[in-house]
Amino acid sequence: MVWDKALARILQKSAIDVRAYQHGPAALVVLRHVLNDAAVRVVMKRLGVNVPTMIADIVSAITVQAANREVLEQSFSEIVDSMVYQAAAARTKQVQPLQMLVPLAKTPPVAAMFENHGVARYALTWHVCHDAWLRRSWLTRKLDARRLAKLPPLQGDQRHLLMHNDDHTPLAFVQAMLQQYVGMSDEDAVKTAEAVHHSGWQRIATLSLADTAALLATIEDEAKTNDFPLRLSVYPSLPAARVVTRR
Repeated sequence: MVWDKALARILQKSAIDVRAYQHGPAALVVLRHVLNDAAVRVVMKRLGVNVPTMIADIVSAITVQAANREVLEQSFSEIVDSMVYQAAAARTKQVQPLQMLVPLAKTPPVAAMFENHGVARYALTWHVCHDAWLRRSWLTRKLDARRLAKLPPLQGDQRHLLMHNDDHTPLAFVQAMLQQYVGMSDEDAVKTAEAVHHSGWQRIATLSLADTAALLATIEDEAKTNDFPLRLSVYPSLPAARVVTRR
């Protein structure tokens, strides 16, 4: 795993602040620096956050909440360890500032800050996971087009339902959805879930237009209820009037 240069600078500045000023909570110190990253600002803007206002609120919170230096340093280390564990589990080769948001959001002070600015954890996690998806390289898009072309032929109004990988939906939940709603056996659910994880996406069903829309809505509603950013898509796309809104 390699630290992105921008993230390395953010962590270095945060560590210096934690040691020098001994103000807390440490998670807010880190968030203040993370919000200066361009990609993070884009995501926060899409979530309806006024970034300068949030930074001002963070500065006020850091100023008034003093904390023991050892406690701050331990908290900072736990945040970094959480992100390292998350990156290792997702087999990410390079960790970027955007990937700091979800581990930070799991800490009480940042969760409270996001809540004050109207940011739900589900919406935040969804954007962090799938904004990265939208910025795929041309090579990835080309390889995906080849995979889509090899899907089994459709008959009548049939559609392929695809499940996409993300770094925050547990494998056990994916397997449960495949067994409960797609009707897969334990063995097939395990194989399909692993294929989604390793390949980026996988076809999980080929159904009629109406059944595809119903299955899409059912699984995504279950995921949202559990705050998991599980993403499904339909190929070819559903007619605009039948697209199921997630939020």
